[in-house]
Amino acid sequence: MTKRLFEETLSKTGVEYRVAIPMGSLPAFRIPEGEFSKKVDVFDNSSLSESPSPLIKMTKRLFEKTLSKTGVEYRVAIPMGSLPAFRIPEGEFSKKVDVFDNSSLPESPPPLIKMTKKLFEKTLSKTDVEYRMAIPMDSLSAFEIPEGEYSKKVDVLDNNCCRWSFRCSTRKNDPHPKPVLSSGWIKFVKKKGLKEGDQVIVSVSDKDGAEGLQFGIQARKRVKLFGQDLWTDPL
Repeated sequence: MTKRLFEETLSKTGVEYRVAIPMGSLPAFRIPEGEFSKKVDVFDNSSLSESPSPLIKMTKRLFEKTLSKTGVEYRVAIPMGSLPAFRIPEGEFSKKVDVFDNSSLPESPPPLIKMTKKLFEKTLSKTDVEYRMAIPMDSLSAFEIPEGEYSKKVDVLDNNCCRWSFRCSTRKNDPHPKPVLSSGWIKFVKKKGLKEGDQVIVSVSDKDGAEGLQFGIQARKRVKLFGQDLWTDPL
């Protein structure tokens, strides 16, 4: 969820030369003390053509909580560090807060894959986006490569329920197998528009009693706004 910084009706000068910034918005740009300018990276909605939604909802987790019996039956306690975000007016002790969940947004359908267990999360390196993605060694066993073999075709579902076929492979006769996903991985990277520094989450779930596991994958693009790293919704 983004917060509008300012809205400006463009003057002739704003169109032809530069746009004036309201003084009240200046602190958000965080120009270092003693300096008088700063480079600012911004983005518009059209710059993310691979995103099916016209708007990117950039959220920041406020807190995560495991519910107690009291939290389920009566009220949920809020961590003290999160209290300022609710902006209760000075001198008052409560405030009505409107919240929403994903199911209340018709333009944002719930994920079609129920990823019950996160297998691994990875920030993509240059090699990951240009050649093949390295898999953490402690996740290799989930891919169940047959004994005596060194690779296996793996079908994976993304957040839009599109099926992708990768090959999970390891080095032959090497004490350091260094597992990777290849053969179809780069096609996925290009389709999602992923770059170095973006993130993927690979998860697994049972196939409703069928043999083997169902793999799921979500990708998130990193976006820098006013010097802060923000993340798109899962792709």
